[in-house]
Amino acid sequence: MLPTYVTLRDGRRAILRVARASDAEKLTVLNRAILVETDFHIREVDEYGADPQAEKRFIESMAGSADALYLLAVVDDELAGLLLFQRERYKRMRHGGGLGLAIRLPYQRVGLGTAMLEAFLDWVQKRPGIEKVKLEVFSTNPVAQRIYERLGFVVEGVRQGDVRVNGRPVDLILMAKFL
Repeated sequence: MLPTYVTLRDGRRAILRVARASDAEKLTVLNRAILVETDFHIREVDEYGADPQAEKRFIESMAGSADALYLLAVVDDELAGLLLFQRERYKRMRHGGGLGLAIRLPYQRVGLGTAMLEAFLDWVQKRPGIEKVKLEVFSTNPVAQRIYERLGFVVEGVRQGDVRVNGRPVDLILMAKFL
């Protein structure tokens, strides 16, 4: 049940809660920081159009939806991470949905990603008709791969060289979990 409170491995407390329209400005800062700090995302920082009004509209469009979740992690009154799930819209694929997770570098490797995924899995298992959760992870992010595998996600395929990071090809690993 959300919100959820968790204690991280370093002793800090995190609140996991659904995004609110009032978070829009802070979310644009969070997204930009994540893109600067890591190379594990499709977009580069100069491709991110930080628009708090668009972010606010996006959050409002998801509010109360049984088909989407925009989960935030707050540590010491600062946004530390986000998880976004959206159910597929076409009838033949409505049994599944896509998942994205991003954690700021200072909050990685303390159990926050695992806590967010566990809260999400609890949420999604209560949604009738959703049977499959899909995600993509960079082959250069083995820590995330291990977390997903530990939580029951399996590799469904690899899109070789699908992304270029600093001019080098990186594979996208396609993972999924049947609920």
